[in-house]
Amino acid sequence: MCSSDLKDQEKKENLSAREAVCELIEALSGHKGDALKQSRVEFENAKKMWIKTGPAPKDSQSEVNKRYKKALELYEKMERFRVIAEEEQQLKILIHKAKLCEEVEFLVDEVIEKKGEVDDILEKLQLIQTKWQDSANLADEIERTIQFRFQNAIDELI
Repeated sequence: MCSSDLKDQEKKENLSAREAVCELIEALSGHKGDALKQSRVEFENAKKMWIKTGPAPKDSQSEVNKRYKKALELYEKMERFRVIAEEEQQLKILIHKAKLCEEVEFLVDEVIEKKGEVDDILEKLQLIQTKWQDSANLADEIERTIQFRFQNAIDELI
């Protein structure tokens, strides 16, 4: 084989490698939730593979480049959707936990105003604590803050 045949063969192999990178990124874009989040390293490695791969044949280069760009855009779009969904879920959890804090704080007011029987208040507190324990966790700093509020209200009650 002459050197131009070797270069042509190498470019065909590069095209196959680049198409494989596109297929991988397209497949990663189909992941949902935590699977998409966990695919980030694989996505970054695929981008590195693209960079390391030499050029494809000129007649295919433009098409494979467009496919790659479209795959990157799709993955990033899906990642943005995942982050938004995660933030919305965190907000729902925060609202739920804030309401539980308010319930305990209301019990504190009942004790101060001596409106409730101790057994009833303790029963309500146990129910609220169970709801709290059944709740999902928030991001660390937010969880610590809301946990502090919840624990302070309980401490006031006890």
